[in-house]
Order: sequence, then C-alpha cells, then structure tokens
Amino acid sequence: MISICAIAGGQVKADVPLEEVNLLQETTWYWVDLQEATTEEWQRVLQEKFRFDETAVQACLVEGERPQLRIFDSYYLIVANAISEEDLAPKEVNIFINKNYLVTFHQTKNPAVERVMRSLRQNPNEDMAKGPLYTLYYIFDQIVDQYFPPLYRIEDRLNEMDDDISVEGAKNSLTELFQIRSDLARIRRFLVPMRDLLYRIIHSHRFERFEDEELHREKRFTEIYEHLVKLVEEVESSRNLVSDIRDSYMSISSDFANDIMKKLTIVSTIFMPLTFIVGVYGMNFRYMPEIGWRFGYFIIMGIMAGISFFMYRWFRKKGWFDKK
Repeated sequence: MISICAIAGGQVKADVPLEEVNLLQETTWYWVDLQEATTEEWQRVLQEKFRFDETAVQACLVEGERPQLRIFDSYYLIVANAISEEDLAPKEVNIFINKNYLVTFHQTKNPAVERVMRSLRQNPNEDMAKGPLYTLYYIFDQIVDQYFPPLYRIEDRLNEMDDDISVEGAKNSLTELFQIRSDLARIRRFLVPMRDLLYRIIHSHRFERFEDEELHREKRFTEIYEHLVKLVEEVESSRNLVSDIRDSYMSISSDFANDIMKKLTIVSTIFMPLTFIVGVYGMNFRYMPEIGWRFGYFIIMGIMAGISFFMYRWFRKKGWFDKK
C-alpha cells in the first residue's frame, strides 16, 4: 500500500497520486509511506520515481538489517528497528530522507509510523509538518516509546518474583527467569544499535544541509538518544536482577536439598548400629548362646530401641533436625 502526503507551507494534502509527486518543486516536500507493498508498488516508488541506488533498495528488501545510517550523494538511508509490544518481534522500518522528501518502507504494519502519519494528516499545523527532518524526529520518538511498555512489564514481574521467593515456586520461576533473560537479551540486541544510530545522526554534519535554525537537531535527537541510554541501563539493571533472583532460587534449592540429605544421613547413621546387630544375629553359626535365651529377642530389641532413642536425642540436641 502506498500513502503519499504533500506538505507545503504547513498545509498537508493527503492521498496524493504518485504521478503528481514533483521532486523539483522546492516549496513542497513529500512523505511517501510504503506499507506491505507489492513488488510492483516498491519498484514504481523506489526504482522508477526516486531512482534510489540498487544497494539501498536491496537493503530495504532484506529483513533483519541492523539499525544503521547509510550516506548517499543526494539522500540518506536510515534503517531503524521498532518492536512489537506483545511478542517483542522486531518491526524494521527503512527511511530515505532528503530535504524534499521522506520515504518510509516497512514490510509489516508499524504502529510508530502509522501514529505519526495519522497525526500529520489530522494536525497539519503541527511541528512535524515543517520538514522531513522534523517528521523523522517524531518517527524516532514513537519508535523508542514502544520499548518502554514491555520493559516496564518485565521489571514489574521481576520485582514480584524478587518479593516472593520460595522453594515451591523455584522450578517454574527458574523457567520463567530464563525466558525473561532471553527477552532482555533480544531487547538489548535492538537497543544498542539504535543508540549508536542516534549518536551518528546527532553528530553527522551532513544533515545540516537540509535543516533549518528552528529544528535544533542536536538538542531534539539528543533527547531520544538519552531515552535510549536510559533503556539500555534499565535492561542491564533487569539482567542483573535476573541473575540475583536466579542465584537466590539456586541457593534456596541447594539449601533445601542439603537439608534433605542431612536428614537422610541422620536416618542412615541411626540404622548403622542396628544393621550391625541384625547382621551379627543373622549369621548361621551353630553355637550362639543368646539364641537359646528365653528373653533374648526382647533384650536385643530393647537394646536396638535404646540405641535409636539415644542417637535421636543426641542429634536433636546438636540441632541437626532444626529447620533453617
């Protein structure tokens, strides 16, 4: 699907046909959005109308590109990664920018781009209508905002797990912790290149040729850069919390296992002298005087019971049965 807006003097004309796009008209700039475009559509726009380099076009068609800034003679190609708030799936958006146009290409629906496009159509006098670089700022702002909700959900869940650590929930919680750690690694894999991309945009002097004094590019994009730095720090903090909770669960599980082993060892120790006595009187020797005693059985059972009681009281006194 192709959506085209023509902006001139703060006025926005939506649903402009591709044939009416005049790149030589300096008083008007265009935003062309390609969403889930067919082969015919992206060829008409990227190759026939704007005549972008083949390497730039191929970069758009290959999914999974890292966020980056590519500088060409008359335009820039920016590859950015938004994120799905539900399943953390990457939503790549490719942006061609020049002083006369902004072309966004994404093979799946991108809420960040859709929100900015809708806002531009409904509020033509807003700041974003002043030029492509203004609109780029708002697109990046929306993209970065998409990272906050899933990260906050993860932090809330980790805090809940940290407050409710128990042996009973250790197994299920460890499985969930490994999934959270995987999610955090995925988010970080998107955020760090995005942070580096914003750094390049802020410090690239090439953008000066199509920005005006009102934009304050460095100040505006620095705000987004600081948000990305904050997000990366929160990811690192959450990863550390995951490690701490995992260590706590492992420590609790280890203590629980050690406690069980200690009790089993006590039981085995109590039965050691009893086993010895049973073994002695289980031998088939012909002459064993105690065998003929009238009360021999009861005496031996009493001795075994006494040994067991004495050892139990001794272990109890030492505190080996106490729960930690």
